[in-house]
Amino acid sequence: MNNPPLLLAAGLVTLALAGGLTQLVFIGLLGMLLFPGGVLLVGLALRAGRESGESPGSSLASAGAVWGGALLVAASAFQGGSLAFSVVIHRVHPGAIAPPASASAWFAGVLMALAGAALLSAGLRRYPGFSPDHGPRWFAAAASVFPVSAAIFLLLAPRLPITA
Repeated sequence: MNNPPLLLAAGLVTLALAGGLTQLVFIGLLGMLLFPGGVLLVGLALRAGRESGESPGSSLASAGAVWGGALLVAASAFQGGSLAFSVVIHRVHPGAIAPPASASAWFAGVLMALAGAALLSAGLRRYPGFSPDHGPRWFAAAASVFPVSAAIFLLLAPRLPITA
């Protein structure tokens, strides 16, 4: 498959799904396997972009920015699922020893997601195989991984067992 934007989109969706599934019993193991799969898809997207050579050669800085952004987005996906877990576990078991989902923890997750999205979209503007005009779209897609991972967990938690 030699479609860098499609591979990157699949990587971001995989990271959001991984973040939402990680705190669930049994399915959480699948979520843990999806994290490296999402990062691998990002790597495949960069490789396919480099091989396409549609735009001038990428610099090491743009590749580093994309990788740094992807890793921050992956961490924010895990943070989103973890914060959603904390909300649910304290609703089910008010005396749970899990740390509460404070406003500062949510704010830190949002900042992590925005920083990762900014790095990723800035790096993609100069990377071959990706249109420089689509930077804002990639920013929005990467920034949405954090809230989507929390939403996936919140949607599945009432139907599936959670780790406690």
